[in-house]
Amino acid sequence: MTDSEHPVLDKDFYTMRIAPITLLLPTPLLLLSLLSACGGGGSGGPIQPANDGQSTATGENPYPNLSLNGTVTGRVFETDDARYIDLETGEMVRLPVSAVYPSHDGQYLVEHRESARFMPDGGCLDFAKWFDRISIRDSVTGRVTDEFELSESVYGPVRLSPDGQTLALVWDKSHVCYDTDAALTIFSPEGEEIVRASDTVGSYDWLPDNRLVFTVGQKIGMEVERNSFRYRTVVDMSDVPGYPSRLDVSPDGSQILFEMVTRTSLWLAGVHYRDATVWAVDVDGTNLRQVATSSREDDPDSDYDDPQVNMPVWSPDGQSILLTEGFTSGGAVWVDYNYMANVLPIIGDSLTYVLPADAVAQTLPPAQYTADGARPLLSLGSGSRVGAVTVDPLSPVMWAPAYPQPEVTSGSLPALDGRPNRGLPGSMAFLADNDDGTVSLVSVELATSTPRTLTTIEDSELEISSYTAVAADNSRSAYYVYDYGDDSLRVYDSAGDMVRDVALITGRYDYTPESAFHFSPVNNDLIAWVHDDGDFGTGVIVLNLATMAFVARWEDLDYDAIAWTAEGDLLLFDEGRAYKSIVDGATSADFAPLQNLFDFGEAISLPAVSPVNGDVAFSAGGQLFVISQDGQNPRRVIAPSDGSSARPVWSPDGNFISVEHRGNNYFVAADAQNVRLYEDHRSMGGFQLGEGSTYSQPDDSRRLSW
Repeated sequence: MTDSEHPVLDKDFYTMRIAPITLLLPTPLLLLSLLSACGGGGSGGPIQPANDGQSTATGENPYPNLSLNGTVTGRVFETDDARYIDLETGEMVRLPVSAVYPSHDGQYLVEHRESARFMPDGGCLDFAKWFDRISIRDSVTGRVTDEFELSESVYGPVRLSPDGQTLALVWDKSHVCYDTDAALTIFSPEGEEIVRASDTVGSYDWLPDNRLVFTVGQKIGMEVERNSFRYRTVVDMSDVPGYPSRLDVSPDGSQILFEMVTRTSLWLAGVHYRDATVWAVDVDGTNLRQVATSSREDDPDSDYDDPQVNMPVWSPDGQSILLTEGFTSGGAVWVDYNYMANVLPIIGDSLTYVLPADAVAQTLPPAQYTADGARPLLSLGSGSRVGAVTVDPLSPVMWAPAYPQPEVTSGSLPALDGRPNRGLPGSMAFLADNDDGTVSLVSVELATSTPRTLTTIEDSELEISSYTAVAADNSRSAYYVYDYGDDSLRVYDSAGDMVRDVALITGRYDYTPESAFHFSPVNNDLIAWVHDDGDFGTGVIVLNLATMAFVARWEDLDYDAIAWTAEGDLLLFDEGRAYKSIVDGATSADFAPLQNLFDFGEAISLPAVSPVNGDVAFSAGGQLFVISQDGQNPRRVIAPSDGSSARPVWSPDGNFISVEHRGNNYFVAADAQNVRLYEDHRSMGGFQLGEGSTYSQPDDSRRLSW
């Protein structure tokens, strides 16, 4: 695609001119039979407009008297991709769930996790199946307030009513006693099914008084009574080509935005699009009008250039409308003579626009930007560059108010002073995959960023994976070797010699790991891991490598994670519930006694225990929390950022924590709060491994310990 001509805004947003825009091509994703890609440039600012000579390399706002998008504020969500753009700062935030839907006031995020748990459904045939999880999370505190699970499949958007008392979602009950309908269903926040619509109800949204508006064929209806699905017709669009879809109610409840869809791609198609124009109507059925269509010339030889103006949404203050024009994603796939799949992606020049709510009908792209017409949405791309952005309109788009960002407190983290890694104590152990088929255990002294190879293991069957572990003193390392039923646990010493090759699957047991191996910090002969119990759940096992005896096991709960304390006790986690066992109290491979510690209220993953005071650091909802073992003083150390923060490890003195964030390792102080991490210099309250030096972690490596 060559450079295109688009109107670009000067810094005051009112002086207009034309300037060339460079397109940065997206990377398509090819699945064997499905192709999907960020189309039309994709999200994240593929188009870089001219900027009146003002530098954006340092993340400066090109419009210093206004926020990045002028007076337009809030968060625009690509819900099915679980990410949003902060319109004031241009920041893109990704959340670690399948999809996320904000409440109307922005205070809560409704999270959807697909295939969260596999278990018997307890229905008429008691089949085992996957369950989706719906969670309601407070935007400010980051904590889950309500949560429930439904057997697959759940379809979005999952909309929370304005009073927070009900949720609307499409639930496919085909796996529940052969109920084959996927229909709009109303639930309480605790998961109680309240009412279910017929399968003729389509797109939907809430009114401010907690009644629904929805499409029924070519009509838009409005509930006459809450949770009844009895409706009166607002407007019948039978005289207009297409059918209504993608409803969005204005914040004051007086108007409804919607698409009139004339054609859409099939689910299995290689190219995805939705031909539509945008309309609005008052809730009393008056003032029906077209809001936007396309200004592009129709090519009779093309199937993909009909008007494509999609996903209209109201701003939280009702003063603006956001929509996207010209979006097509995917591409052509063919197989060459070598039976290799090839992809020719469709690269469009779509953009997302903001219109004044009272603007006259628009044709997009506009000939020029005007104060009372369309202007592009801006965001920060790679390297803090400002660029126009395309919000994927094939995903439900929602626009929520901004919420107060909690204050970032860096705690006792040393200030940037030019020293490598700010002089943090100790060294970190990494496992590196070498080109010659060997693996090496490498230690990096943080205060100097100096790497040193501790051990090289010549075993071509070893792979770096999430199961790998190293002992606290680096004297032993453990690896999972998958071998089609002859799986094994291999343990090597510091000289690179094999200590044990333990069969994980025999005629007497199957202890296939479901998590990393964990060496006891007080006895390197003890190693524990979470295993598949063969009954739709997990258990925990402890092996004594010296005696080759299983000295403890737990199979009464569905365990998700484990962690050793500095004293050699084992913590076990089932969802958000934490337990402790004194492993030495188990005299055989029977259940060791468990002590209840606390219930955090949502799933805890990848916990780590402070070697000094026993506090537990863990990931939940992509954030990092720390809590005392008695459940007291929970605090958020890392707030939602551009990606998840996971796999915490503590410094030897207990003052700092390292986390993995988007493939890199970062450091924060244990007493920090609401730190925000990014891949570049914009991180607040933390920093990336290698700061102040030329060292960078090898690509094919994994951090194991500190």
